[in-house]
Amino acid sequence: MAKKSKIAKAKKQMAMIEKYADKRQELKAAGDRTALAKLPRDSNPNRLRLRDQTEGRPRGYMRKFGMSR
Repeated sequence: MAKKSKIAKAKKQMAMIEKYADKRQELKAAGDRTALAKLPRDSNPNRLRLRDQTEGRPRGYMRKFGMSR
């Protein structure tokens, strides 16, 4: 079982990713790297660690099922 703070942090990051997704896509298409750098760091999907839906376990995650092994 993961710590509740880690699960809460992942939820907060997911909300931020969804919030800035459209803006990030537009800036990428325009090639505006300086504006991309000014966006919040956690709005980048690469920083999100996918977690098990039931326990919040970060390792052994299988995307197809949304669970860990």
